[in-house]
Amino acid sequence: VLLKLSLGFTVDGVRGTYAPEFKQSVIDSYCHQQDTAQEVVKKYGISTRTLVKWKKEHQEHCSCGEK
Repeated sequence: VLLKLSLGFTVDGVRGTYAPEFKQSVIDSYCHQQDTAQEVVKKYGISTRTLVKWKKEHQEHCSCGEK
């Protein structure tokens, strides 16, 4: 597993492919800890587009009442 400059982990060195653990940390920060999108994007070094995509994926699999 390679460390990306954005603090996320790539899977098999593929650009833009993050480890499930990293994605879960981002979603926990955004949906469960009530951090704003801007805070999460800056903290984890991901794009807003990536955050929105991951949030949609999360909403499909979780009924936790996230924002």
